[in-house]
Amino acid sequence: VLDNLNNQPIVVHMHSVGGNWSDGMGIYDAISLCRSHVAILVYGQAESMSSIILQSADLRVMMPNAHFMSHYGKGGFSTDYLSNQTGAKFDKEITNTMFDIYADQCVKGKYFRENYKNPTAEKVKGYLKRRLKSGDWYLSAHEAVYYGFADGVMLGRKYESINSLK
Repeated sequence: VLDNLNNQPIVVHMHSVGGNWSDGMGIYDAISLCRSHVAILVYGQAESMSSIILQSADLRVMMPNAHFMSHYGKGGFSTDYLSNQTGAKFDKEITNTMFDIYADQCVKGKYFRENYKNPTAEKVKGYLKRRLKSGDWYLSAHEAVYYGFADGVMLGRKYESINSLK
């Protein structure tokens, strides 16, 4: 709605433990396709699905005490054998989409520029898949920036106020 009214910058204030894949991807798509510049400011946490939504913004900023968490999504079906197979195939597809979204942003992260001679999305995806096999991955705001999941931390030298996000 805001994007249709004018093309003024939009700041989304987010604090979320995540949620349903389809609901989250609806939000992700709405932000990604927005013509206006969109900044997301994370308070408290960006976990699970909301860590993916964060990647849709033009500018991703975390408050100093916020944290970021990523993990393999939760699956599970209680239905017939064939439907379970179809569901497992779909879970694999959405997991690959998650890694694509993360890799597109993280390939620019300082960690990957420091540790890979030529960081590519495929190398980043490989690293992320190995890392998430250990379970939930929690990062501080500064660590999220280091890995490329966020662009900055509020009140740092670069982002002195909410208005500076616009």
